[in-house]
Amino acid sequence: MKPWTSQLSSDLFWDVSQDSVDPERSMRWLTERVLVRGRWEDWLLLKDHLPREGLAELASQLKVPAREANFFWLHVGGYPELSGSLTVNRQTIVKESTMTNQNTNYLFQSFPSLFPEDRSDPRRTLMCFGFEVGDGWFELLKECFSRLTALGDECEITQVKEKWGTLRIHADTSRAADKIITEYEERSRLICEECGQPGTLRTDGWYRTTCEQHVPTR
Repeated sequence: MKPWTSQLSSDLFWDVSQDSVDPERSMRWLTERVLVRGRWEDWLLLKDHLPREGLAELASQLKVPAREANFFWLHVGGYPELSGSLTVNRQTIVKESTMTNQNTNYLFQSFPSLFPEDRSDPRRTLMCFGFEVGDGWFELLKECFSRLTALGDECEITQVKEKWGTLRIHADTSRAADKIITEYEERSRLICEECGQPGTLRTDGWYRTTCEQHVPTR
């Protein structure tokens, strides 16, 4: 019988064979990948297979953004005592690119038809996390959302984040709108996520698109 990891999204295993992963020996590695790269279904699957022994130690060692980790322990995993378990040093291992409140509010208020009115339930929309990208992509999103609104097709955006160093916009929408979204995702490869200046997709370590001034340090 195949391990439960065979039910996870296949794109989590870009560098290894999915069937070769031993979940017992690789739980920390699996948890990090699921929390950073996984979908909601992956989170639920991980929750059902977490080890009961050594869980606090596992939580404290994760190299993931504190926001995702704490939300998982508090609202998904059912372990509120583990939320906030990352130390300050651990929180800074992976940079959390989050748009400022000013830009976030502008996008929500300027394009209300593109988002659910109630954004509080992550089972319905991951826009409860806001725009999980840096302010350098604000103008790119603003232009994209303007075109989607002008198109007039039904479109509900459920998540905006960075993945593999580029913009990702998940939405329930038409083929025409999806084509617009794909265009802007591709354009993000050339724009610094931090400042909006011309950038380069960098693949040394964590994938990021930045200008020379904002090259990630390890």
